[in-house]
Amino acid sequence: MTKTTQKRLAKLIVALILTLVGLYMQMGQKKSDEAIQPGFYEVLSIADGDTITVDMEGKKEKIRFVGVDTPEVYHGGSTPPSECYADKAKAYTEASIDGKRVKLVADDKGSNRDKYGRLLRYVYNSQNIPIDEMLVSEGYGFAIDGFAYSKKQEYLSLMKDAETNKKGLWAICEID
Repeated sequence: MTKTTQKRLAKLIVALILTLVGLYMQMGQKKSDEAIQPGFYEVLSIADGDTITVDMEGKKEKIRFVGVDTPEVYHGGSTPPSECYADKAKAYTEASIDGKRVKLVADDKGSNRDKYGRLLRYVYNSQNIPIDEMLVSEGYGFAIDGFAYSKKQEYLSLMKDAETNKKGLWAICEID
């Protein structure tokens, strides 16, 4: 191989490396842009079917799903064992949060926080599927009837359908 050929090959390799570095930087920028998309937040943990913790602009924030109550998961200590279907409801929420990012939407009718200080939000996965709504319609949880929220009638109807069709917890749990 001549010196001229070696120089051309070296220049080609450098150009290829610079091109690859540029492409990598562009991909990283796209990911960054997605990370700061308004309303979407990284999920840090899932406590149970209706409660998650997200990173909200550097602050850990507990989120309670608006209008939904899933059976309670046992977290140790002196609390009683998990309620019927609690582990399945939590697993459903985990599986629904496919990309570990969720969109949070405030309810214009209800309160912003619950009595425990958790933010009340409708929760959508990265494919814009409403997780809270699916929990009720598939029988992983109940629609709450004790306070006002925008989707109350819709959720109560979905719960009635799940109960009638014996979906999820309606098929195996004793419900008062």
